[in-house]
Amino acid sequence: MDAKQYADAQALVPTLSTTDLAAFQAALHSRGFPIGQKTTIEWWNATPQERAALSKLVAAGPLQAKCKLLLENFCKQLTPDAVMTGLRTAAASEFDRAGWLQYFYTEAKRAAAEDKTGPATQALVDDIGNSLFFRHGGQIVVKQPLDQVDDQVLKQMMLVLLTIGFERVPATKAHILAGDSSSAMIMDHLRWAGDPDELSGMAKPLQRLPVEFKWRCDSRPYDEVAKSNGFATKSNSDGYARSKGLREAWHPFSDEGTRSYMWFRKGQTDNCLYNVVSVGTGDWPAFVVYPKIELSGGKVAGVRGYLGKRKLRCRRKDTLASVTLDLPVSETYLYLFLQLGTVFDTGAAQGKTAYPEVGMHEIPMRNIFGALRFVRWHLGSEDEVTDADGMVVVVDPGGVKFNDDDAKTIAASCGDELFAKCRSTFDAARNAQPRRVAWASSGSGFAEKKLGEEFEFGGVKYTLDQTPMA
Repeated sequence: MDAKQYADAQALVPTLSTTDLAAFQAALHSRGFPIGQKTTIEWWNATPQERAALSKLVAAGPLQAKCKLLLENFCKQLTPDAVMTGLRTAAASEFDRAGWLQYFYTEAKRAAAEDKTGPATQALVDDIGNSLFFRHGGQIVVKQPLDQVDDQVLKQMMLVLLTIGFERVPATKAHILAGDSSSAMIMDHLRWAGDPDELSGMAKPLQRLPVEFKWRCDSRPYDEVAKSNGFATKSNSDGYARSKGLREAWHPFSDEGTRSYMWFRKGQTDNCLYNVVSVGTGDWPAFVVYPKIELSGGKVAGVRGYLGKRKLRCRRKDTLASVTLDLPVSETYLYLFLQLGTVFDTGAAQGKTAYPEVGMHEIPMRNIFGALRFVRWHLGSEDEVTDADGMVVVVDPGGVKFNDDDAKTIAASCGDELFAKCRSTFDAARNAQPRRVAWASSGSGFAEKKLGEEFEFGGVKYTLDQTPMA
């Protein structure tokens, strides 16, 4: 502690009653927030000598010994890993207060550990974690139930973690013209797809990308996406945001200004999961592997668009017997859209660990050409199949949608030649034969095999004896 904090602690401790342990803890904690208070006592920064001296000041009473032990534990600093243990224990949901704290703290912890600017950033991360948790009775426990922490205090903590763990990326033309980013590196990785005259006046013009069509997969059908006016970031999709806590007063993305930017995770060198629309590169087979099992709770039944199990004839490799397997099946929707406006080159920002994708803040409906529904036959048992096991994807002829309402606008934005090429690209995917693909963490983002190659189901190897249908 600094001298003033230690003096404040020496004045406070003798005044606390030792008849109620919870009240004693609450009194200590009320002075222990590093944000929103001018009279903070950072108990966790006490030296062993200060800790021993403060313990001697605990008033006599029926619970003096327990209060001394609690004070001593308050005055011991937790490591960031210990704080993470506390957050995982406290989180009943990925999207409650503890769950969101865990998301932001994870990124800040990683970024602070790699920060070359000095100890100040790490100290901020340590202060936030230690203001919320301490070790007592052999467990990492909350100093105060998180649902009782003042909304604005919690929001400020999360905002500090956000600015430590993430880079702020301009998302609008106004942001770009103002150079409104968290670092010069971020501006170096911004691109512009569209008319360069729209950004005239910039001291250092952005690298221009050609206007082109891209693929994107989503679990939502065309009509639902159209109702939402295209693709927005999760924090800007009002229905999703309200259901996941992003509109709560304690969440930093409840502020329109904060969520008007894209955010890039420093430590993981990847886009924020909630404030960037990630756009991959390559042809359509690289996209139909989404949504992923890994990001849906680890089980195929948790994938949005899961349709249940369907029977398919397969042939055992060992006995050559033809048998019927119950394969898990899901659906996904493949969209073709015009890439226009601000583009963040995620791959360039990632450097050596680049994954082939870029980030955008939105893809409005006026830039979406159309959509195709794919039925995905996952190659494995419902309980065990993973993204790496792969799937056979089949176009549903009845699930083809064209954006006739905006066709003229799209054609005017890209020109007749590119519009005709887009139609040809869309039709090629629409008429594609069943393909066997699997998600891959490197290269093009997917791996492809021949339909006749073997796969494993329940520990037995099989080949397809029947071509899956939509």
